[in-house]
Amino acid sequence: MKSKKNLPCGRPIPKTPPPPDTKTLGQFKLQLKQHLTEQKLKYTDQRWAIASIIFKSGGHLDSQEIVAIVKKSQPSIGAATVYRNIKVLCDAGLLELTHQSIDGKDIYELPDGDH
Repeated sequence: MKSKKNLPCGRPIPKTPPPPDTKTLGQFKLQLKQHLTEQKLKYTDQRWAIASIIFKSGGHLDSQEIVAIVKKSQPSIGAATVYRNIKVLCDAGLLELTHQSIDGKDIYELPDGDH
């Protein structure tokens, strides 16, 4: 019988990293602003609210979990907005699609250099 400490693929379940500190969040914000400028997209407080909620969660979430966390904190933000921003964060290198769960859900994590 498989241990509950492993994913179905046999990989250990990753530990959720601690939330980034204030300095790291500032670096993430700068990187996001730079990416948005390069892509001719707008930086908005709503976009940063979504990003910072994801960063503070520590990652290793599927898109539906991300939507639920954002909606809990910011009920006025719609699911479609969250999904669009997940893609922007991945394109900016601030979030990574690392693998799919056994039920086919995409799992996102904060980049940490270990993958």
